[in-house]
Amino acid sequence: MKSAEEILNKGKDEPVDEVLKNLLLDRLHLVKKNMPLVKTVVIESLYHEELLVPIKEKLAPQVIELLDGYINYHKEKGDFKDYDTRFITRTIMSMLLGYVVLSSAFPEFFSLDEEEKEIENIVNVLINGIKNGGV
Repeated sequence: MKSAEEILNKGKDEPVDEVLKNLLLDRLHLVKKNMPLVKTVVIESLYHEELLVPIKEKLAPQVIELLDGYINYHKEKGDFKDYDTRFITRTIMSMLLGYVVLSSAFPEFFSLDEEEKEIENIVNVLINGIKNGGV
């Protein structure tokens, strides 16, 4: 959490796309560094729900609160559209999680070789959408 907090707090007035890219790269590196543990917890939690309790009660609320605060700050500045904050938080988390899961499960289709470029593209889609001319 410490590095994520630093990235978001120090980057409040930096370009949003750069901050999000740095945040997602930081989280990606953390997950990759701890991939055996992450896989074990995910798989075992399917059979032992009590493994999810610390994540649900401690980790997830901290991450969500941190992202919500960053998003609300930028909504107030007019940087983000007035979408529901939790929707934006969930979208950011889903895009990173989807990238990690698909790249790990199907590396032949979703390689992690150019992760910085991939994260830049994810942030670009998040910020600008996929439709020509914007949303």
